[in-house]
Amino acid sequence: MPNPVYVKNDILLIEDFLTPEETQKLFEFASNPEADWSYQYDYDIAEQASQGGRFKEGDPEFDEVVAKKNPFWSDKMLAIKFPALQTELTKRTLAVFDDKYRINQIARIQRQYPGSELKQHHDQGYDLTLQRAVIIYLNDNYEGGEIYFTQHDVRLKPKAGSLITFPGTDDYLHGVATVQ
Repeated sequence: MPNPVYVKNDILLIEDFLTPEETQKLFEFASNPEADWSYQYDYDIAEQASQGGRFKEGDPEFDEVVAKKNPFWSDKMLAIKFPALQTELTKRTLAVFDDKYRINQIARIQRQYPGSELKQHHDQGYDLTLQRAVIIYLNDNYEGGEIYFTQHDVRLKPKAGSLITFPGTDDYLHGVATVQ
């Protein structure tokens, strides 16, 4: 595995985390015009709303969560349909830290497109058990779109195939600048 580099504090960058073949495979998958980008977000919201199966559609608790879903995300997430690759990428990510952190399975592709941005946030706002956020870049042929951490005075645009990871806490608020 390529050498990890601490950009600043606990923000870690690993260039060439993906092989060129993995990068190409995932990029082509994400570029498929038939891909159902809305399915994953709707599925994730329903999973969250059910609270482990305790609630279902029609229950006030379920419907309240679904009503708060963010329409911005409705076309931004896609489930990776390669289970072996999901497992391999997750294992490789955990190995960076000798399995000492809880990291969600690498299972989704997230996209930003021209005119979109991602407001500053922290990832434990969505999952309190998440210890580290993990982002793997599939392309770098765009303008803008830098990830930024205002508290740490960091702004960067990793090259395709790179991984960036950082704590999911509010000490690591981050966002994505507008993609041009």
